[in-house]
Amino acid sequence: MKLIAHRGLMYGPNTDTENKPEQIQFALDHNFDVEIDVWYHNWQDTGFKWWLGHDQPQTEISMSYLKSLPLDRVWIHAKDITTLEKLTIESWPIHYFYHENDPVTLTSSRYLWTYPGKQLTEKSIMLLPEVTGMEHINLYAKQVYGICSDYVVEILNKLYR
Repeated sequence: MKLIAHRGLMYGPNTDTENKPEQIQFALDHNFDVEIDVWYHNWQDTGFKWWLGHDQPQTEISMSYLKSLPLDRVWIHAKDITTLEKLTIESWPIHYFYHENDPVTLTSSRYLWTYPGKQLTEKSIMLLPEVTGMEHINLYAKQVYGICSDYVVEILNKLYR
């Protein structure tokens, strides 16, 4: 089962470090997959560029940065339809998806990115179990392909203590 550090976070929400290259690398170095928020956007009339950021583009990155990441361990949340379209054009094997409040969305690698509290399958990535409570995390872990959380270290400790 995969544990995915939501926005690269491992110990809880932190708006100062989420989606920052250093935080993403820190989570990867600790053997977690990472979910990152990516934009391909003309931010403040600077021309179309690649960015990291949750609510808006914040940290400019390059396509070479994205391609330098271990593509089988990175899950890209395309933050708008332009970004999704650009990702579909690129010919590289990476997990990516786009959603807003959908109960579930199909990723490019055919996994079910599943909103908190919604029905799960063995192909599901359970999103943010902390929203609905983590008291049954051991049971969830047996039913899903992966769990994406801000608290992956706590989940890891609960699963293997």
